[in-house]
Amino acid sequence: MFNSRRLGELIVVSSKAFDPSRNVAHSAPFVRRSPADGTKYSVLHIPWTKTSHVEGADIILSNIDNITNAFMAIDHHLVANVAVPSNAPFFAYETTDGKWAAMTKPWFLARCNQVWRAANLLELTGHCFRIGGATELLLRGVPPDVVAVQGRWKSRAFLEYWHKIESILPLFVTSSFSDSRTAMINASMDSYARRYS
Repeated sequence: MFNSRRLGELIVVSSKAFDPSRNVAHSAPFVRRSPADGTKYSVLHIPWTKTSHVEGADIILSNIDNITNAFMAIDHHLVANVAVPSNAPFFAYETTDGKWAAMTKPWFLARCNQVWRAANLLELTGHCFRIGGATELLLRGVPPDVVAVQGRWKSRAFLEYWHKIESILPLFVTSSFSDSRTAMINASMDSYARRYS
């Protein structure tokens, strides 16, 4: 998972709107790391964000043993699209006619919603990825401070993404974790809320 990033920071609105000073290019620095403890992760630098502007930001992709493993998905994307020019958008892909196309936000959302409709799930907007990413990390027991740093939230702004968390947590957590794990997650979230209220 992309750790609750803004979708617009990763893919372009249209193929004609690509601007390498604001959009991540296929040639973007992408570093794979594996420290002594064996935890593999990758770092992708993006040139512009809504909050840091031209300073950009580093996106850290953790190698997790799960179907949502962005670490492996990006490796697959780069290998499968090795012929895409370096000045193309990062998520450009090779087409069947030997050319390439940019993955655009409208195309990506339309494809996701097509899959979700087929599974009888609700259609979502791009902003739902940010909310969903934060919620997923919280449900996995990632401390709220870590989720806030990963999503580059400042102070109370992060708490806005927890709307309805009181009804979401019991539904997912009680079926996934023991009572002690649930208590730890709730205590961690309460501590974060008190600190920034």
